[in-house]
Amino acid sequence: MKVTNKVYQNRERLSLSVEAETEPDHLTIRNQHAISRRRSAVVTRLKSLRHHAHAVPAAKIETAGALSGNLKARVRADLVQIYGPLRISFVEMPTLFGGMRITVGNDLYYGSVRGTLAVLEDKLRD
Repeated sequence: MKVTNKVYQNRERLSLSVEAETEPDHLTIRNQHAISRRRSAVVTRLKSLRHHAHAVPAAKIETAGALSGNLKARVRADLVQIYGPLRISFVEMPTLFGGMRITVGNDLYYGSVRGTLAVLEDKLRD
């Protein structure tokens, strides 16, 4: 019995010393609540980032006129090959004057007559 009591007492001392090390006396209840709120905000943000990381990115293809079914299929296949699964939308923008503008996330591919003319105009001004 003495051995059992001694082991139990040592275990109790050990748990008290661990609690003393993990719960510093200088933390007030207010600080503990602030830490808890910050931890909760960080967890919420991480969950949001995880959701967005697994979300399927969107691609927006803007063209001056309607594209044929074959051309749409080729553009779609090329984008999926580069980026993987995408939500793709095709939008007609007559202000492009020809060509197309493709936006995938922060990537922009711009190949329109209007864009080419704007670059040429800038070069002529210099």
